[in-house]
Amino acid sequence: MDKTLVNTMINGYFVALVALVFTLIQPVPVAAEELPLRFGIPTEEYPPYLVKGDDGTLGIVGDAFSEIAKMSGIRITEVNLPRKRLRKMMAKGKLDAIFSAIEWEDDVSRYVWTNGIILVSDNIVMRADSNLRVRQTADLKGKSIVVRADYKYPSLDPLITNGEVTSHKANKFENLLRMVERKHVDLGIIDQNVAKWIIRKEGLKFSAPLRFVSPGFDEVQYRVILLSKKWLPQVDAFNEALAKLKHSERWQEILNQYR
Repeated sequence: MDKTLVNTMINGYFVALVALVFTLIQPVPVAAEELPLRFGIPTEEYPPYLVKGDDGTLGIVGDAFSEIAKMSGIRITEVNLPRKRLRKMMAKGKLDAIFSAIEWEDDVSRYVWTNGIILVSDNIVMRADSNLRVRQTADLKGKSIVVRADYKYPSLDPLITNGEVTSHKANKFENLLRMVERKHVDLGIIDQNVAKWIIRKEGLKFSAPLRFVSPGFDEVQYRVILLSKKWLPQVDAFNEALAKLKHSERWQEILNQYR
């Protein structure tokens, strides 16, 4: 065989082999739905909506989203850290999702989110023997109240800032309720579902019964906030699964577990 022809064939095979190897080592794009969704769940509980149970339960919204993820075929990696550390991870792009409300987040235009999982609101709580007549936030003027530290209260913040309401902060829900019981303040602000869960779970006893004012205020939908728009294609699937869940017996089972 002609030597030139042999060299040409060898060179051709070599080029083809290099091209094949180069193709094989190229990174293959991975669709967002094939990646585990890194879900930030704060160690500070927000019962009955977020609870880290020993049996793996996560509260109403946590359990609901676990069901939604299964129905949507999304894999989840839980990241359980204090809220402040989760916020730092969010800023560095190391988280994909959190539970929150649109109204509680800054610059939500950067995010995408699911439909609401459950409606939450704040309620006024007082001792049952209190003579105060309070039905709305405007009635709080001139009163002393206790709120949770690091929580936002859109209807109350202007009153607090202007000094029309004297506010105290509690680091725990139980402490908030105790301050109301012991008359350290006139009133407390807390979601009554949260309060009733704490009272039942901790077996709290009070020297005087507490009374909650309904309806609440500052109602928001607790939902999944997805921190990158790469998850936008999955939102419709999440919402479809959520709608199916809410029309199923499983949804009632989740609610009843935390009531």
